[in-house]
Amino acid sequence: HKANGRNYKIASAEKALLDTFYLNPGINDAAGFAALRVNRAQVLEAVDRRKMHSYLSAYSQQSLKKRTAAFWEYIDHA
Repeated sequence: HKANGRNYKIASAEKALLDTFYLNPGINDAAGFAALRVNRAQVLEAVDRRKMHSYLSAYSQQSLKKRTAAFWEYIDHA
């Protein structure tokens, strides 16, 4: 992306969520996910689960995989 004559990168929604979970391991349950205050409908519309799963493989952390699965469980049943 370019603005004011400078180039910068914007993370995809999938990457931003994974980075949030990676940097904040305490976000691992319904209370933590609720504290993120994400809009369920927007997440379902904007986040590609397959793309997120593909990015997830680069982290090679089982705990991050579990938190991500718990997040989707939360979103699916919110």
